[in-house]
Amino acid sequence: MPETFHYFVGHPPVPLRPGDTQWDTPIPYHRAATPGGIDKDDTCVTYGHYFTAVQAFLAADDLALPKYAIGRCRAGAACRQPQSIDIHLVKHGALYHPSRVTLAITGGPPLPLAVNVAVGNAGRERLSDEVRHLTHLCSAFPERYVPCVFGAGEGATRRLPSLPMFAVQWLDDYHEYHRTARDGSEAERRLVWDAERGPWCLSDRQTTDLFRRMVFILTYYFDPRTLAAIMEWHHAAGDFIVKADPDGAIDVRLITVRRYAPMLQLPADASPSVQTILDALALFLLRTTLWMRIDRLEGVGELVWAEDRWVAPMWEGFVQGIAAMAQVHRLPGVFEEGTLRYLAAHEPHDWERIGYQILDSYPAALPEALIIKHHLVDHIACLAAAVRSASAFGALSQQRPVTDRVE
Repeated sequence: MPETFHYFVGHPPVPLRPGDTQWDTPIPYHRAATPGGIDKDDTCVTYGHYFTAVQAFLAADDLALPKYAIGRCRAGAACRQPQSIDIHLVKHGALYHPSRVTLAITGGPPLPLAVNVAVGNAGRERLSDEVRHLTHLCSAFPERYVPCVFGAGEGATRRLPSLPMFAVQWLDDYHEYHRTARDGSEAERRLVWDAERGPWCLSDRQTTDLFRRMVFILTYYFDPRTLAAIMEWHHAAGDFIVKADPDGAIDVRLITVRRYAPMLQLPADASPSVQTILDALALFLLRTTLWMRIDRLEGVGELVWAEDRWVAPMWEGFVQGIAAMAQVHRLPGVFEEGTLRYLAAHEPHDWERIGYQILDSYPAALPEALIIKHHLVDHIACLAAAVRSASAFGALSQQRPVTDRVE
């Protein structure tokens, strides 16, 4: 293999070379699995197969993808030919095994990329859709809260079928986080998995901003013309990542879009009425805030339910997201006001009806459905109180009618 490629595993990264024992060891199929644990329909892939495939993907067509990424991200680079390429396998996910790929650039700082590799069948089935969703969201929306795709394809191995994969921008200094019980305290804490400075916990203020920003991102990407929304995200999978600046202010990104689909089905070639959009937003709000409260301890442990105090920040994120989404789609100025007043008019029994529709759409034995069912009524009480709060409407003028249809 070319000496310009180097391979690493673990945290901190440890070099791995052909001939090392681990090179011929099967990789785990997700981080909760035992090493070498695979699904019965999956092909056994070793670390060597994995790194060989990623290298082939990057080296194709005379390093076309790395050169393209350098051209997009380092416009002033004197040379687009990377001096060397480090491939660091960083995680064993349920769908992908991502690597941090570092391109060494002459006369400038190195450029990190993320390469998501579908090793198992579940990832193979989702990969093309995810590439399509990410590409659409990055091109259709002016603000980017999801990573941009640099390219997709396959990497060949010597004895196994090619592994499909795609490359996106690596979001430096952003990290996965999860509910934790490491300190032995009963207090609700979220541990940020920071490999550079070590793990650290979000403060209450940061957690408030976290929930507000996460709901804002999902609402921003709601499409009122198609009723499409980002779905099937999960905190336990590390789908949202967080970054803190030196002053403690945080920023949030969503690193995966497994599904982007209509919340409600529309007749072919039909534009939704305003009433249909409002109904979809009510469904979106309740569904999003319910799932927002679910995580697993340490990312792989038992399901846990977030405290009531985070519901109000979720509502604030939704309100801010509605304003940003309306601006993107050039909706009438009264759209935001009409949406908030429509939701405020919902009684608890209206929300409960929507909640049970949501539950009916899940498999009865789904663990998340069971915890949602247990907390549904209490969650609705918290959400209804937030929606009806006077502060939510302090900036609104007197009610004006919304138009009948969004063109």
